[in-house]
Amino acid sequence: MDARITKSRLSNFISYEWLKIAVTAVAAIIFWLIVLATAQTRPGVGGRFLFIVNQELMTGQDYTNFEETAENNGVFSYEVLDYNSTTLTSSYASFILGARFAVGEGDLLIVSDMPFYDKNKQKVTDSYFDELVGSYAGYLGDYEKYFADCEAYLDAYYGGDYETGALDEGYLEEKFRERMKKDKRFKTEAQIAVGLGEERARIESLRENYFAVQDYIADGVLSLQWAECVVEDVNGESLDRSGTYGLQIDGSRLRSMERFAYLSAYDEEGNAFKTVDTLTFVVLPWADRQYDLQWEPLGMIRCLVEQYLDA
Repeated sequence: MDARITKSRLSNFISYEWLKIAVTAVAAIIFWLIVLATAQTRPGVGGRFLFIVNQELMTGQDYTNFEETAENNGVFSYEVLDYNSTTLTSSYASFILGARFAVGEGDLLIVSDMPFYDKNKQKVTDSYFDELVGSYAGYLGDYEKYFADCEAYLDAYYGGDYETGALDEGYLEEKFRERMKKDKRFKTEAQIAVGLGEERARIESLRENYFAVQDYIADGVLSLQWAECVVEDVNGESLDRSGTYGLQIDGSRLRSMERFAYLSAYDEEGNAFKTVDTLTFVVLPWADRQYDLQWEPLGMIRCLVEQYLDA
C-alpha cells in the first residue's frame, strides 16, 4: 500500500477536511482559555475596587496616578486585586450609575453638595449629593451604621475592645480559614501561613484607617452630612430613608485637593469658579456581598486627606 504523503494528497486532505481542522483548533483554544480562567482567582465584588467621580466634578493631574499612589501607601488590603476609577458624563450619568449599582459595582463616590448653576444663571440642582441620595439611597451606606458596624467587626478581632485590645490570633485564623475555603490562593498550609500574615495586616490596617477617619471627623477636617430622603414603596406608602450618607471635606483645610478632583462651575450670578468646598465622599458597602471587605474605602479616604491636608 502506498502511504506516502505527497503534495497532491496533502492538498486533497486539506480541501476536504479544512472545516474539521478549523473546528478542532478553535475548540482547543477555547478549552485552554477555560482551563486558564478557572485556574486563576477571579476577583469578586470585594476584590474589585471602583472609585467614581460624579458628573459635575473635574479631575486633576493626581487622579490618573492614584493607583500608583495607593500601591506606594498600602491603601488597599491584599484582598483588593483590581483598582479602577471612572468619571461620569452628564448625559448618561444616571443611567451608568444605575447599571453599575445593579451589578454591585462602585465602592467610593465623590460628589458635590452645593447649589449648581449653568453659565446662564439657571439652577441645575440644589445639590448633586441630595440628588444622588434621592435616586439611590438603597445602595448607599449610612455612615452612622457603617461606622457602628465597623466597630463591631473590629471588636470581634480585638477581644471586644477594638480601641485598646490585643488582636485575637485564634479568632483571626478561624475566620480566615472559614472565609478562604474556596479561594484558590490558599490551598496548602504554606499558602495559608502567608495568607494569615496578610490577613493580620488587613485587620490592623483597618483599625488604623478607622482611627484616622474618626480623628479627622473630630478635628472638623471631615464632617458627616445628613440628607433627607422619602420614597414610596410598592403600595404607595412613604418610607423615610433619610440618613448620614455623606462625609464632606473642609475645603479650607484641603485646598490642594484640586490636584485630584474639584468643582468647576458658575455661581448664581453667572461667574465661573473652581473649588473643592463641599466635596463629599459617599460609600457603597455591599455588605451582603462583601461583608469583610466593605470598609476598604476608609483607606482611600484617609490617604486622600493625608495627601492634601494643609500643614
